[in-house]
Amino acid sequence: MTRRTLLKSLLASLAFALPSAWAASVTVSDTAPAAMLVQVHADWCGSCKVLDPRVAAMREVLNAQNVLVVKLDYTNEATTQQAKRLAAALSITDAVAANNGTGKLLVIRGDDRSLDAVLTRSNSDDDILNAVKAAAS
Repeated sequence: MTRRTLLKSLLASLAFALPSAWAASVTVSDTAPAAMLVQVHADWCGSCKVLDPRVAAMREVLNAQNVLVVKLDYTNEATTQQAKRLAAALSITDAVAANNGTGKLLVIRGDDRSLDAVLTRSNSDDDILNAVKAAAS
């Protein structure tokens, strides 16, 4: 067996082994989120730079409340296309389209995907958490 053939064989074996190893470590929840906190973001946005660490700090509390935290990135054309696809997959396209612009937090109800609140960096962390809690109940 040549070195090249051996390498091809090894790579083929890895190609089959790796996906099953990754699949074993993936856990899929069958529980729909009670609410969503959607961050409409762009790297160049000053308000987004203020909101990023605040949302990150709330993530653990929101996870415990069964809230899906999503960041839709509108930094450039490629990330905008992905953001639009993600919004469509989550059935929140209308809520996002109605609130065009970055630097916003959209609070969306989990049951019917309706928009419950639009928040900005001027809202306090308590305002954000209370709005999400209201949408989740």
